[in-house]
Amino acid sequence: MDTKAWTRSLALGIATLGLLTSTCKVWALDNGVARTPPMGWNSWNKFACNVSEDLIRQAADAVVASGMKDAGYQYVVIDDCWQVSRDPEGNIVPDPKRFSSGMKALADYVHAKGLKFGTGSSASDPAAAGSVRPRSEQTQNRND
Repeated sequence: MDTKAWTRSLALGIATLGLLTSTCKVWALDNGVARTPPMGWNSWNKFACNVSEDLIRQAADAVVASGMKDAGYQYVVIDDCWQVSRDPEGNIVPDPKRFSSGMKALADYVHAKGLKFGTGSSASDPAAAGSVRPRSEQTQNRND
């Protein structure tokens, strides 16, 4: 097939595909849920265990300042290595050196930016980087 014939066939195929897809009905709920996939920033891919309160605050600031929040990004997540142990009641204890203001203060900061704050968890024992994992206390940790 020569180049002209191939180009015409390709153009005809694209036009046919456009016609077919433009006549298809799309069924979806119009309730505002999942108009985009959950979008956010996660510490693990760039920083792994090198996380701190200052870094997370800077990340939240950058999500807002860069326009990512306006584009639909809504989460700031510390994936791992923010925790060091458990207290006698079984609650996860954040690293007091790297998160000196505590997790509530950090979450309040992120929330004040109009973002959601999260922490990663793992089903492995221990978590990926060897840190404390939530185990069966996930509900307890989530509700604190």
